[in-house]
Amino acid sequence: MKIKLSYKFFMAFLLTSVISIVLMVIIMDFYLHKNFVGFVNKMEMEILNDLDNRLRVEYKAEQGWDRLRNNHHLWERLLRTIHDSKDFERSPPDFRRKVERKRRVGPFRRLA
Repeated sequence: MKIKLSYKFFMAFLLTSVISIVLMVIIMDFYLHKNFVGFVNKMEMEILNDLDNRLRVEYKAEQGWDRLRNNHHLWERLLRTIHDSKDFERSPPDFRRKVERKRRVGPFRRLA
């Protein structure tokens, strides 16, 4: 039984497309997991460093852990302030204030 040339071309393009899509998905999955895990680890380390700093301040101020040991509300407030300080829903900084406007000269200057 002979297979028509058009069916052969169709199968070749279909196989090429499927292989390309599978390879793209595998590569995207690999880089997504690699980079996302690094990002999550970085964010966790920042949070833990902040917690470490706040616990050091608390320890020095109170000369021990007695204040935190039996005060669950203070402990939760301490953790909440660290978590809230790393909130991603904050508005971005306004960079326009930091940039000095240089007076343009020549034909491309702004009229103000």
